[in-house]
Amino acid sequence: MIDKVFSKRAQFYQWIVCLWVLTVCTLACTAVPAQTKPKLRVLLGNTACASSPLTIDFTADVASSIAAEFEEQLNEPRTLCRDTYELIGNDEAAKARPRLSIEDQPIPKIVNSKQLPIWWPLSNELKADVMVQCWFVVGRPRGHRTPVAIDLSLQDVNTREPIAHVQRQESHSSVRIALQMAVEDAVRQCLQRRPVRSTIVERMGSIVRLPIGNQDGVNPGDELTVVAEVNGPFTRVGRIKVAKVSAAETIADILVDLPGGIAAGNTCALIRRPGGCTFR
Repeated sequence: MIDKVFSKRAQFYQWIVCLWVLTVCTLACTAVPAQTKPKLRVLLGNTACASSPLTIDFTADVASSIAAEFEEQLNEPRTLCRDTYELIGNDEAAKARPRLSIEDQPIPKIVNSKQLPIWWPLSNELKADVMVQCWFVVGRPRGHRTPVAIDLSLQDVNTREPIAHVQRQESHSSVRIALQMAVEDAVRQCLQRRPVRSTIVERMGSIVRLPIGNQDGVNPGDELTVVAEVNGPFTRVGRIKVAKVSAAETIADILVDLPGGIAAGNTCALIRRPGGCTFR
């Protein structure tokens, strides 16, 4: 009888020990931090007025509105891409400018990223992944309201292609309020789009294979710019067009194959082109 009692107690303690070990192992596994992708560093680049019938310059207002909106919306839990991007602060950017002899002044009437060579050294110095570019138009007043248009893009520093490109129009009796409303909506829309980038895993004659698919935002007919790292900087080597896409794989035709050639290991990014947005 005594032996049975001790045997039951031993089994009971064995169960206790097993339960304790299982609990410790579970806690240890859950304590391991999840692997997360590093955030893309965002540099606020050029803001310029493309056209305005007014004598007042609103460039500084628009630039400050863009900075404020990015900071606010990246701290907003409902923002889709809040874990994708982080904003490079003005203080950090200001410290890098003197080293590169870059003046903190807007460049008037320039909207093409290829025409902004002074910004790329700064983005490299700050190790930026994305650069924000904006141009805006102020239209002629119509009654008591003045129309405005904002063109805002997030440029991939490596491929020079826009990750997101949004155009918005607003009108208001106050030009500053109209611009603020357009900027707020444009920034929100930009931060709803994740970057579509990948690496070519295989080239087979005139087609290539990518390890991304429609679950990553790729669709048949999409075009992607291809770049290769040549002696440090990235150089554009071609363009491809999506022919077939599945959930996690894409087959694309080579449209342009520049000297140096498209090859496995090259980086590619989706090309986004919005429609025009002008006033008469």
